[in-house]
Parts: sequence; structure tokens; C-alpha cells
Amino acid sequence: MGVQAAIDFNVKLLKVYGDSTLVIHQLRGEWETRDHKLIPYQAYIKELAGFFDEISFHRVPREENQMADALATLASMF
Repeated sequence: MGVQAAIDFNVKLLKVYGDSTLVIHQLRGEWETRDHKLIPYQAYIKELAGFFDEISFHRVPREENQMADALATLASMF
């Protein structure tokens, strides 16, 4: 949802932060996506990445990610 919102606001440089080591490494292309359920999500994000001049993916340890959890909760209410 956040990546789509950034596209709607015409953001051109985006840093994406997440607490999943697996997902972040897969999106960076460092790890292969083998789970057939995750492949469509990865393909969708790669498609959305084309809307940005630059997009990067960063891992934040779960215990340091309370703000992102709060923002995700708020975003899901809309």
C-alpha cells in the first residue's frame, strides 16, 4: 500500500523499509524467491518499481520497527 501511495504522490526516489530479512533480500535480488505464493507479490513490486527513478529496500530489525507498525495499522484503516 505504501509503494502505491508513493506512486500516487509522484514520488521519484523511494526508500522502502521492512523487518522481514527474507522479503528484503528477495526484493534486492540477493536471494531467490522459491515460494510460489510470494512470486506474484515480488513481480508486482518489481512492476511498481518502474514508476520510480530510484527505489531501494532496507531491513530494519523488528524491535526497532514500532513506528512502521503503527503507520501500517493506520494505513489499513483507510
